[in-house]
This record gives sequence, structure tokens and C-alpha cells, in this order.
Amino acid sequence: MGGPGMNGIGMNRIGMNRIGMNRIGTQRTGRNSAGKNSAGPRRSTGGRQLGPSEGAGTVLVAAVVAVLLLALALVLGLATVAAAAGRAATAADLAALAAADTARGLRPGEPCAVAAATAQRNGALLDRCEQSGDGGNIVDVWTSTPFGSGWQWLDGVGIAATGRARAGPPPRPWIPQPRPPQALASQAAT
Repeated sequence: MGGPGMNGIGMNRIGMNRIGMNRIGTQRTGRNSAGKNSAGPRRSTGGRQLGPSEGAGTVLVAAVVAVLLLALALVLGLATVAAAAGRAATAADLAALAAADTARGLRPGEPCAVAAATAQRNGALLDRCEQSGDGGNIVDVWTSTPFGSGWQWLDGVGIAATGRARAGPPPRPWIPQPRPPQALASQAAT
């Protein structure tokens, strides 16, 4: 039963002899060197046997890479939101200024139509436009900019950054006012 032909089967190549002993001379029982049950079957690589804790570094590296990728996605998402908010605010500012100039008669057209065109040229939508003040020369503008562009899973979701701006004529102290006649008379008397 155990002649020289037994080695031809390949038992010695996998570390076992014909009676179930490994090359060290201990019987394979599924227990580790401390006598406790091992976590599972031991793998053999290149003639040495791996313990149950080997390969944990790979799992740790994979977890760290996953966390870093998640953090990168979060930073990119926040940068996209911040850029959209900046575009919406800029479009609102420019639309309000253009509408206020139109309301004061410095350019032709209807103020809210000019605000809508200006917002559109700056990549935003005009949500609301209101005129107030003396003669309607103060204009409040609300704009929105969708920030799903470039992120197909956000397109069409309806998430948008908003901007609000108010513009009107410059304050009155900048415009020279004539002095009342009694002030001129009192200055001349002194």
C-alpha cells in the first residue's frame, strides 16, 4: 500500500504524505498552533501555509481607497453646488442692473424682459422680477441655475441654485441738490 509508486500520485507535492501528516510531522486537524479551531481551511501558496489573519492588509487598503473615493465625490459635489450658486448670484446681479438701467430710461425695452434676456445669457433662468420705488426704477430679480449639468444622474431632478439681487438708481447724495433760497440769503447776510 505505501510503496515508492505512491509518490507518483502527487501527495508529497501538496504537502501531505499518504497517512495524512504534513511535512512538519503533525497531523492536520483544522486547529492552529495554539490548539484552537482555525477560521477556515488554510490555503497553501508556494509551499507555505497562510494563517487566518493574512490578507487583512488588502481589505484595509480597499476600505481606505473606498473612503477616499467617497470623500472625493463629496468634494466634487460641493464644488458643483458652489459654482452653480455663484452663477445664479452673478446672473441675478447683472439682470437686476440691466433692468434698473432700462427702468431709468438708459436703454430701450421693458425692464423685466431685459432682465430675463440678461439672465439667460448668463446661464440662468429668471424666476421672478418686480419693480418698485418712484416710477418703478428699483428692480428686484430672482434667478435659478440648475447644477446637474455634467452629472447625468442629477439632470432633470429639479435641484437648482438660486440668486436674488436688487438694483436701482444711485442714492440722492450723489446728485447735487440746489440750495434753498433762504439758506443762500442767510449766507449772504453774514
